[in-house]
Amino acid sequence: MTSLLGFGEKIGVINDELLEEAIKTQAPKKVSEYGIEKSGASHRDVVELELGFKKILKIENLWTLTSLTKLQLDSNFIEVIENLDSLVNLEWLDLSFNNIEVLEGLDKLTKLKDLSVHHNKISKIENLDNLKELEVLSIGDNELESLEDAPIVYLRKFPNLKCLNLAGNPLCSDDHYESFVIAHLPHLKFLDYRRVSSDMQKAAVVEYQDKLEVILALEKHEEEELRKEREIAAEKKQDLDGCVPGLRNDEFYNAILSPSVQVLRILPGVPELLEPFKEKFIEKTTALQEFGLNQAFERSEEKKELEEALEDGVRAVGDEGASMVNKFITKKQELLAFISDHGLGALADEKLSGLMEELELLRDALLEQEVDFFSEVEQTLGSFERNYQEMLSKFIERVQTTFTDLRDMEEELINEITTIGTQYIDSVSKGEADDSLELSNEAHEVVRDKTALTSAMASAHDSHVADIDNKEDEIMALLKKEIASIMDSLHADQVTRNRARVAEVNRFFRFNHKDLSDVQSDF
Repeated sequence: MTSLLGFGEKIGVINDELLEEAIKTQAPKKVSEYGIEKSGASHRDVVELELGFKKILKIENLWTLTSLTKLQLDSNFIEVIENLDSLVNLEWLDLSFNNIEVLEGLDKLTKLKDLSVHHNKISKIENLDNLKELEVLSIGDNELESLEDAPIVYLRKFPNLKCLNLAGNPLCSDDHYESFVIAHLPHLKFLDYRRVSSDMQKAAVVEYQDKLEVILALEKHEEEELRKEREIAAEKKQDLDGCVPGLRNDEFYNAILSPSVQVLRILPGVPELLEPFKEKFIEKTTALQEFGLNQAFERSEEKKELEEALEDGVRAVGDEGASMVNKFITKKQELLAFISDHGLGALADEKLSGLMEELELLRDALLEQEVDFFSEVEQTLGSFERNYQEMLSKFIERVQTTFTDLRDMEEELINEITTIGTQYIDSVSKGEADDSLELSNEAHEVVRDKTALTSAMASAHDSHVADIDNKEDEIMALLKKEIASIMDSLHADQVTRNRARVAEVNRFFRFNHKDLSDVQSDF
């Protein structure tokens, strides 16, 4: 289908008509002769598609072609790379000879190995971070101005990149173009369709040795930082899954301590209060975090044992049912063989009637077996839920004890700091204060008088208690959500399994009943 594009020019639109025509033309003989529907094929069966020279302006309506591994969209009017997210199996993509200005819209194509955007209007190599499998990149005849701004160094992210075409870009006029690219991309085998020899590579590395050392040091630093970020993210996920988020090391302590308390560290006696408080606070939260992770592991093992037991039960019931079904099928085959040998008659009719009665009894037996098994499963799930709740209760008790201790510790700390602050205010009023103390403006505000001190400490106390209460509530909510989520999932899985089993039994009955009825109708 086409639409107008100024001055009578017509553009192609990727619609069902265009796709069906392209698929029919390019598909195997079976599809091309009978059509995609009559052949039994579907869009999901299409693995290669060529839509070049179709005057296409916009990439769209390709979402059903999820099995595509090769897509050719060259020589069109395309301006934006878009609507390709569903093509997750794509390995080869040709977008050359279009009007594309920005490399984008490729994040989901993680299997892409060969990308051609030759002869477009691209001025920067970017937004390819997820294409870890990229081996070939053709980006010649674009608008890449300089070696530094392109940036070529960005392509070091792709260790599998073996073939790169940049020919026809302004940056190629740089006298150092070839050596710069080869030096910065050590895995490159072909540049602008010419093989990169080992001599060329050695010479380029020598020329850019100083710059490469800086780049390598930076990459090593970035890699280390990324490793740390991943470790932290993994720890946070582990703690969240264990229902103990934000309790690792000093994380919770640093998150709750009020600035009004911290600024009074300058007062004599306050550091001696804060240090043991911090140590004991972290000791308790860390102990709770470790206990929580251990409990979470035990709960996961309990769940794993249940799932294995359910699988064993399903297998045993299936085997028992299969044995009953096989016996019936054997009898059915014997009867059909008897009829084949002796023909239709009174004896065959009698045997047939008896077998049909057995089929009904078999259906009832299989359904009754499933009812009994489902009842056993429900009882097992009930027992599991009680055991799981008991395990949670053990952890909940530890949580409540820990947070009660933290509240008591915090209240004692505030009272003692208030006492020290009051003593300092009294010493100032008597002219006995230590002149060597250099209080910050914030500290002066807190201890300017007893009213200000009392207000600041009350506010700090309220803030501390609120944070402690909120953290306890967060943990309790996670535990409640955990058991509800697990039980909902287990029940839903068993209901789905039960319905599938009942449907399977009924399908078996209907098929064999019709089969035997057809034989009986011949009498």
